Amino acid sequence: MSKIALVIGHNARSQGAVRVTDKRTEYDINSDLAVAIRDLDPARYVIVRRTHGASEIGRAYAEVDRLGVSASVELHFNSAEAASATGTETLTSGTTNSARLARGVQAGMVRALGLRDRGVKVIARNGRGGAERSRVGRSRQLPAPRPAPDQIGGGSMIADRQIFAGLVPDERANDFAYTVAALIRTARIALESSDTGGTSEAVKLGSIALTLEVAEEMQAVVIDGTEEHERARGMGFWTKEAGHEAA
Repeated sequence: MSKIALVIGHNARSQGAVRVTDKRTEYDINSDLAVAIRDLDPARYVIVRRTHGASEIGRAYAEVDRLGVSASVELHFNSAEAASATGTETLTSGTTNSARLARGVQAGMVRALGLRDRGVKVIARNGRGGAERSRVGRSRQLPAPRPAPDQIGGGSMIADRQIFAGLVPDERANDFAYTVAALIRTARIALESSDTGGTSEAVKLGSIALTLEVAEEMQAVVIDGTEEHERARGMGFWTKEAGHEAA
């Protein structure tokens, strides 16, 4: 039997959107939803929770990979004061299996909720919903195998996804943002160049993949730090949340 991981969006500390009708949070509602789905077939579904801190998303999906499931779906919703801001959509990475799962999830949600069908949308990795983040739900195909350590000239420096553990995100976010940009630029230049630097094409591609993996982990710190900055100052989403609490 194929197993599916239900990843609960956000975490107990940063709980995401707030439903205007009863002030329940995205994390709270989707926690109950995940339990209800799992209880329908405990042998098929497993729940994965994100925990606050550096590399939050990376750590959650490392757990998904460790569980060896066939697919994962992350649960989210948005909130708005305007009654016209409604609908159901599912985000997908765009791969064949991911898109097929997303279409099935979307059809089921439309039938169950009766909301406007906003469709299945392919999300860019660097767009909103990328890096394993989404608004309503997402389907995720398990990652392709990485090059073996001997193909990239040594073991992966972030194999345990913990190289930035212990950092205070809001103290490093600004510096890391510039570094992420430089790493991505370096990878792009390498991809556009036909020169392999005296190595094989496999080693070149493996090195580029590792560079982007480091950039992704650093970007997670940038995201966490930005959210902490906005939370502390009542900016962005936290301005809306404060308004809900005051209402």
